[in-house]
Amino acid sequence: MRIAFFILKWFRWKAFSKCLPSFRTSERSNCLLPAACCLLTLTAFFPALADAQSGDRVDSEYRYVVPEGQVEDLWDYMKTAFSKTALAVMDSSLSSWGQEEDFYDLYFDTKEKTLLKNNAGIRFRRRYLRDSLLKTLVQLKMAGNDSSGRARREIKFKAYDDVNKKDRRAMHSFWRHIRPKDRDAVNLQLAAFRITGDDLREELKLKQTRRRMYIAQNGVPLMTFTLDRVASYRFPFPSFTDLELEINEMRFSQAGYEEKERLEKFSRKIRDQILLRFPELKQDQRSKYQQMYERLEGNVLAKLADNFSYIWLGGIACFAIFLLFKRS
Repeated sequence: MRIAFFILKWFRWKAFSKCLPSFRTSERSNCLLPAACCLLTLTAFFPALADAQSGDRVDSEYRYVVPEGQVEDLWDYMKTAFSKTALAVMDSSLSSWGQEEDFYDLYFDTKEKTLLKNNAGIRFRRRYLRDSLLKTLVQLKMAGNDSSGRARREIKFKAYDDVNKKDRRAMHSFWRHIRPKDRDAVNLQLAAFRITGDDLREELKLKQTRRRMYIAQNGVPLMTFTLDRVASYRFPFPSFTDLELEINEMRFSQAGYEEKERLEKFSRKIRDQILLRFPELKQDQRSKYQQMYERLEGNVLAKLADNFSYIWLGGIACFAIFLLFKRS
């Protein structure tokens, strides 16, 4: 494994040291994609090393949009139906507890919305419990290989909290959140979309008020049931509530075929129980980024707000022309 590590480090440096400093569009397709393909081929022989380098995991979850009038009823139902006492009747090895948190997510994308169009997203996240900051991280999410759309790849990076003032690259709005030692790994993942971190810009800022129930089996995390109230910082501040029924990502990523089947069966059982009580829930496997972007794109007020400066300048010009003709 130690030899594999040095081979990977050497190859990554050779592949990117000459490619990444040049950011002309004509060179990216000829340079980044072959380098990424070669690196992925190499890491395929060392899956444990690849996982250690990237924090690659697989999510399996059901996602539903909750009608506005049913949010509180749904939360009350989940607290009762999946309480520790209720779960003990289903299986004595199961237990549960609840927690409420706040998340502030800043999404990045290219000017052409490359990640959005490819059912992917990358965000800088701050996680709060009451008024205390618990964690900061950067998450890259990409579509999985299943046809249902429920499985998604998730790659996590620790955030660059203590930014070095001499790090000129950290002046970039995206790179300021990525530690220098992780930047090659981030570019490696983005190469699949033929982009680099330099192409990314701030695209959308969301706040999530999260109410979550944690389900454990013999003390080991099994599933989470999450109600997220998602709101945009962009006028006119649209919001929606999202229900996620997710198998624990660590457990699912490390499970064998039979264990995954068992976990999926339990997840379907919970889903069917909730849908029987709340049939109006609408399944939507798209990310929060995609859902909110659609709400903003179809909103007339949002478009007016985005172009307010042009409208204001146009109004001033029209008023000036009016005064000119009035005096003449």
